[in-house]
Amino acid sequence: MGPHQRVSRGKRKDKQRKCSRNEERWWTCWTLNNLWCLGTLLLLCLPAAASLTVEGPKGGIITLPCSCTANVSVLLTSGHLIVYGVKPHKLYEGRVHRSFQCDIIIQDLKTTDAGNYTLRNLDNGDLIPKCYYSVTVNVNLTGHEGKELRFDERPRGAERVVYSTGTGVQGKEVWKRGKGVLDKRLRDNKRRLTISNFTASDAGAYRVLDEAGGILNTIMVTESEEPKDINDDETGEAKRKIWVLLVAVSSLALLVLVPLTIFAVKKRQSRLRNKEWAPVSRSDLGSKSESKGFEMQAVNQTNN
Repeated sequence: MGPHQRVSRGKRKDKQRKCSRNEERWWTCWTLNNLWCLGTLLLLCLPAAASLTVEGPKGGIITLPCSCTANVSVLLTSGHLIVYGVKPHKLYEGRVHRSFQCDIIIQDLKTTDAGNYTLRNLDNGDLIPKCYYSVTVNVNLTGHEGKELRFDERPRGAERVVYSTGTGVQGKEVWKRGKGVLDKRLRDNKRRLTISNFTASDAGAYRVLDEAGGILNTIMVTESEEPKDINDDETGEAKRKIWVLLVAVSSLALLVLVPLTIFAVKKRQSRLRNKEWAPVSRSDLGSKSESKGFEMQAVNQTNN
């Protein structure tokens, strides 16, 4: 074998080694890439699969079930806010507690509590959260004809508000993030919708939806008549009774006093009439002449 053949054979071996190395690198990269994609898909799919919907009325209590043991430290968050754990946000202070079975209890529900919650196990340092929750808060409002009706504050994740008279989420869009109020009957102030002049046509269901179309709040609005003031009714009834009593007493007084007055007047008139026509007796005439004689004598003595 000549020297030229040995050199060419060595070059071929070096090329084969490089090809095998490149092939190994390609397979390694392909495997790692597939594993990364699979992990990402699992992280994205697990929250939806483990999500639990929990509903409660405004002012009520809800329980978020937990599968961890009672002695495990957990962290409950809603977005970037800490709900339960180290230094909870002031919006949740005094309202969120943990049961002996590790369940999380939220008291005095507010419309702003609606949204997505994530529960993590701090002791194991798990990167993947244990549980996901979707909380819906329901509200009942009563509107009075011609009066103002003010809604509660919208949740942070609210994207639009839909009005309908049925049970589905399909209906007329009356508010949308970035566009504001879409119905002239409403006005928006500090994340609160207000109906200025309530009418019967405003009654129905107002649903606050998030970006994915999930229901955050269901606000059921019903119509009611103008409330009556009990005190005013009682006062009016008392006044009517007093007027009836006064009229009755006045009528009775007139029935008694008028005949008595007529009788007294007639009696006086008869007395005066009798005095005018009464006859004069002789003794009365004698007494009158003697009185005149005494008067004359007294006058003469005075003159002398």
